[in-house]
Amino acid sequence: MAYGPLRKLVLLEKKGWDFQPDAVLYETQAGESMFAAFDLAHGIARGNKLPYPEIESILKTAQITPDRAADDDYVRAHLLPQREAILRVAFERLAETCRKHGVPVFLVMIPDFGEPLAPRRAAPRVNALGAELGFELIDLQRMLRDMPSENALKLAPWDNHPNTRGHRLIADKIYSELRPKVPYRP
Repeated sequence: MAYGPLRKLVLLEKKGWDFQPDAVLYETQAGESMFAAFDLAHGIARGNKLPYPEIESILKTAQITPDRAADDDYVRAHLLPQREAILRVAFERLAETCRKHGVPVFLVMIPDFGEPLAPRRAAPRVNALGAELGFELIDLQRMLRDMPSENALKLAPWDNHPNTRGHRLIADKIYSELRPKVPYRP
C-alpha cells in the first residue's frame, strides 16, 4: 500500500533521519491532496493518532471520528474539502524538519500514466505549494509530452505504473537534476 504525505512524514521523523540523508526526495503525483485526505481517513479509521495539532483541528472541523472515517461517502463530503489544508500541513512540517536537519527537500512530481485529466490539472497547485515552502521541484510530467503515447511507458494497458523504459527515464531525469545540487559523498 502506498503511503500518504502524513505517513511519509511520520516515517521520516521516526526512522528516516537515522540514515543521515544528504537530501529528501518527496515523490508525489498530481492527485496528492485527494490521496492525503483518504489516507488520513483510513489511518483514523484504524485508530492511528498523529502528533500534529493542525491535523487534529482539521479532523474536528470536518467532524471525522474513527467510525465516520471508515465511510468513504462521509469522507468525500466532509474531509475531502480540507484536502489542500491537509497537504499544506504535511508539506510545512516536511520543509521544517528538513531545514532543521540542514537537508534540501525535492518535490518529485511523477506522472501517473493513466490518470484522468482532472487530477493532472491539480499538479500546478501541488508544485506551487512545494515551491512556496522551499522545495526544489523536479517535474517529470514533461516526459509524457515527448512520447507518442502514454502507453509507451506503461507497465501494461491496465497498470498505470511505469515500465522498464519509464523507470529508466525517471531515474535519468532525477539523477541529472540532483547531481549538481547534492554533493557526492562516497
